[in-house]
Amino acid sequence: MEFSKRVYFSQHHEVFQLLVALKVAQHELKTITTEQIYALSKAGKHLSISSAPRKPKDWLSDACYLNLLGLSERIPKFHGIVELFAKREVWRQWMDKDRPEEESLPDESYEGMNKLLLVRATREDRFPFAVRAFVKSIMGTPMTEGHTDLSQTLNMSTSSTPIICASQSGHDPSPFIIALSRRR
Repeated sequence: MEFSKRVYFSQHHEVFQLLVALKVAQHELKTITTEQIYALSKAGKHLSISSAPRKPKDWLSDACYLNLLGLSERIPKFHGIVELFAKREVWRQWMDKDRPEEESLPDESYEGMNKLLLVRATREDRFPFAVRAFVKSIMGTPMTEGHTDLSQTLNMSTSSTPIICASQSGHDPSPFIIALSRRR
């Protein structure tokens, strides 16, 4: 299965990439569930710190604690995750790393989508980087590369392969497309 992406100045191409990767992982690879996708979008946003059980450790921020609680409520794999973070110092050490999305998790059974969920829950500042790594793991390097020549994209396509040019406001890829069609 080969996927490619060629984008001209798209403001939201990373969101598009994530959505495509999630759909591929869910429907073709069958490695993620609807509950995981829901948890990725909501985490613990539906919870309130005033109505939640007392935080087991003060070093857990309110947002992080609520996000972990949200994961533990929704996804069986994460039942008991708050207690795990509270009991094992290695989880705090992982969370405090400069680039936790690039580090091995203390428990390797939380790889792939589960690692993305943990980064989303604990380190929202690193979430965009974790998304790029997740998309790359599902779709491969070409999906995460930047702009390339449209002629390369055309050479890779067939009459049944759509080519989507997403452009940023104020930039029109039409002259590039017209010039390419004249050369062909």
